[in-house]
Amino acid sequence: MTKYEQHLLSAAWPAMPDAEFAAFMNDIREFGQREPGIIFEGMVLDGWHRYLACEVVGEEFVAVEYQGKDPVGLVTSRNAHRRHLSASQRASAIVACTIWQPLGVNQHEGRNRVPTLGAPMTESAMAKTVGVTDRTIRQAKVAHSAGLGEAVRDGMLSAKDAAALARGKDPDTVARLALVGEKSQAKQEADQLAHDAHDGIDIAEEQEQRIRELEVQVAALTADDAKAELAKQVRIRQGIEGRLSDEMHKNGVQFKQLDGYGRWFHEMRRITGLDTQSAISKWARQVIGVAA
Repeated sequence: MTKYEQHLLSAAWPAMPDAEFAAFMNDIREFGQREPGIIFEGMVLDGWHRYLACEVVGEEFVAVEYQGKDPVGLVTSRNAHRRHLSASQRASAIVACTIWQPLGVNQHEGRNRVPTLGAPMTESAMAKTVGVTDRTIRQAKVAHSAGLGEAVRDGMLSAKDAAALARGKDPDTVARLALVGEKSQAKQEADQLAHDAHDGIDIAEEQEQRIRELEVQVAALTADDAKAELAKQVRIRQGIEGRLSDEMHKNGVQFKQLDGYGRWFHEMRRITGLDTQSAISKWARQVIGVAA
């Protein structure tokens, strides 16, 4: 599967909630990708969640190159009316989009400029585009300038609170900002775990493929090869059984001789009345010992 990164214009908008993404992923697993993604500047401009879902379920991500002239307008139209987004999140996203610069454009040409549109967007225009007030746009701009744009985008801070924090007028918000950092770190770790799990799936699939290859190799063995190996094992077993039989026969003869000497010895003791310490008794024991 081709690997992509998320385009900055796409990343300006909040991620899909976990529960919604899980349902979306199941839909991709069952019915496949219904709509192709859009690639711009070598990255995913539209369809980032489709790409992630395809990556998890093992489907090839289908995408086409962007042929238009207004990438900001495209991502805005696709995302601005998502139901779960707050006014602050929409304001943060449109501000991030309007300060974006295409690859190769001089970053000193100015802020709040969308080169593909040929003219800057006013605060009123941005507010109208995403359905928020001019004040919310101004607050979002202050938040972005202070490096708090992602916190507003992810719903950790409102545009108002972020702007107040940036201006140093709300010390109590510092505690909430620390929580933002912790949640952001936790999300990064969770994303990494998901990525590692996906790699683990790839490794397991490689091992399964190797097993299938070995099964094919085993199946390719000829009948003659199998017969030769079987005959070899039969000969080895027959040799072992033959040696064991010889040893058992030798031991059987010796045991019979020992048993005969023993019966003779006891009979002589009975007839002669000799005790076990007599000379003949000692001689008999020596004979028996040699036989044993």
